[in-house]
Amino acid sequence: MEDTTDVMYIVDMNEAQELVHAAIRDADMKMLSVAYVSGFIGRRLLCNGSCDACKACLISEAQLPTDVYIHFNECSITVHSLTYPTEKLVETVGTAVTVLEGMILEGLT
Repeated sequence: MEDTTDVMYIVDMNEAQELVHAAIRDADMKMLSVAYVSGFIGRRLLCNGSCDACKACLISEAQLPTDVYIHFNECSITVHSLTYPTEKLVETVGTAVTVLEGMILEGLT
């Protein structure tokens, strides 16, 4: 059971997730860095080896509009050395960032 009595401010997760989902759908420039960080997180989670189901949840074979920044940071045009995250991973990381920003801003006031 989660106890939230000590938390000063709780962000509505559904609202945060909807905002991030809309930003991804609209290819908002802010999501480019979130996608890059999401790829890094996905790679770190998979570095000790993992099952195909984990890879399917974290790494995308198809490039998304938010992958433009990752693509431009590749060292080679033919070899992909960076990790391209799934849309769900980008959405999850973006939602976590949105919630954390809301908590920090609420704590400053």
